[in-house]
Amino acid sequence: MPRRFYRLAPLILALLAGPGCHSAAFTRARAEDSPDAWRAFLLDHDSGAEASYARTRLEALGWKAALAEGTPRAFRQFVEDFPLSDHRDEAERRLAALRYEAAASADDPASWRGFLEDRPPADLARDVRRRLDDLEFQAAVTAKGPRPLELYLARFPEGPHAAEARRLLDDRVYSTAAAHGLIGLADYLSRFPQGTHREDALERGERIRIEALIEEERFDEADRRIRILPDAQQPAERQALAAARHRVEIADLDRLRVARTPGPEASKPAVAIASLENLEAEALALAPPDRAAVQQLAGQLDDTDPRQRWIAAAELGATGSIWAIDPLLGAASRSRFWKVRLVAAAALRDLFEALPPQVREAEAARRAIELRPRAASSELCDQLGLLEEGAGDTAAARKAFAEARRYDPGDLFAAEEDLALAARAGDGAAVLALARELSAGAERYAVDHLWQEGLPVVLADRQLCGLADLAADAARAARQAAPAASEEQRAISGHESRIAAMLADAERGARLQDAAFLGCASGFPPPRVAAAVARRLQALSVLSESAKGAPEPEVEAVRAVLEEVALHDGARQVQDAARAAAARL
Repeated sequence: MPRRFYRLAPLILALLAGPGCHSAAFTRARAEDSPDAWRAFLLDHDSGAEASYARTRLEALGWKAALAEGTPRAFRQFVEDFPLSDHRDEAERRLAALRYEAAASADDPASWRGFLEDRPPADLARDVRRRLDDLEFQAAVTAKGPRPLELYLARFPEGPHAAEARRLLDDRVYSTAAAHGLIGLADYLSRFPQGTHREDALERGERIRIEALIEEERFDEADRRIRILPDAQQPAERQALAAARHRVEIADLDRLRVARTPGPEASKPAVAIASLENLEAEALALAPPDRAAVQQLAGQLDDTDPRQRWIAAAELGATGSIWAIDPLLGAASRSRFWKVRLVAAAALRDLFEALPPQVREAEAARRAIELRPRAASSELCDQLGLLEEGAGDTAAARKAFAEARRYDPGDLFAAEEDLALAARAGDGAAVLALARELSAGAERYAVDHLWQEGLPVVLADRQLCGLADLAADAARAARQAAPAASEEQRAISGHESRIAAMLADAERGARLQDAAFLGCASGFPPPRVAAAVARRLQALSVLSESAKGAPEPEVEAVRAVLEEVALHDGARQVQDAARAAAARL
């Protein structure tokens, strides 16, 4: 016998019983015959023939209303309210059809993905996946850069357009790599070892190495590499090598001539030449160590003692190696200890200062370009801000740090970095607003996290080291932006004082556990970069003094050296000092 008969049996019995046998509540509900009336009846009568009749009638009215409204919301609500209804299959069919029509009207990836989330029938799902594949492939082809194609392949690794997408990705990655020198080409070859552009990448990389050897005046090694180039490429490289050798010979003869010129001031140009050589030697002393040494230091960023982590971060920055950029970016954006993040960011700035301007801008700009489309979290926005600052774009850096705070209002690191940039730009109003936000946020973090999480006293002390630095930086920036005392400044100073008191308590507790406990003091030696910059500044001072009272040709020789340093030294301080000294001559 059909299932529907058994569901209708209580209704038939209730009707056959006659009107005199029904309760008053049932009679009222049947007279009104509305969903609300039947729901009210079922609240007090949940069993028996009358309750069965009420449920059946409520379902019938619900189906009628869903048909009348004819919207996805109505059919979805009916399925949720009556999951065992005989109309369920029809409701789900109509719901899928309506959702399909709506998605087809929009015909964009977001609409089709939303449609698939509702688990549509298999035939519709296949059709939608095909449409979605086509749409996302076309969007990836239209968009610029390799990232959209990578996202497409991650979603449709076996789709009908996968082979074409991989070919286009190969082209785009190579195009980007070719613009970023050896590092870019090496990245391309590691990702596409058998790529379409493999031979071209190898040849281009070899030419770049030869150009670098020629620029470094390592002529014999350059000559050996030229010999293994294809015959068609050798003439151009040999011409460049011959021109470089000729320039060096002329320069050596000119230096010898100037140094031997007789006269009372003959030693002046020789002093200038010796000073330039000293400056060049000092720059060479900062030559990057090999990659393995940097990786060993980077491994210390995971030390169990956070203090060792921030010491390792400072030492990484002092290497002057491009291999240290990525570990420092990671430590500055991901560490849970604020001090580690602050020291890593400062170390990254030291590292960028040590690099030659062209290398610094290329490395920071390349990473920033690759990161911009993916910066959709506070962590990635923090990294982007540091890279934009390294590339010299302060406005873009501030925008990135503002985005980081939008993703995570508790990102104190982004507030600290934005505060420093605002202070450098002389934006007093922004400095005060950020200082207030930073100091209040640091104290709130200390109260909400350190005490409530019940950290061991040593780890609490390590966390407070960074929070105290943040609050102190906020108070110092506020005083410089508005020297006159104000209610705002008093509030900022109050935050700083309370965090300092928490730190003092934590350090006392840590020393009770370990008499040899070392507090927040960094304890690491002065960075090599800072020491080298100081020596180069001293050399510039000696050089500019040597030109005082000298004949004009010798002053011009000193000015030429100063201008050379201003153009090519890796540290902005040295560049600025050389530029100023040249202007005073």
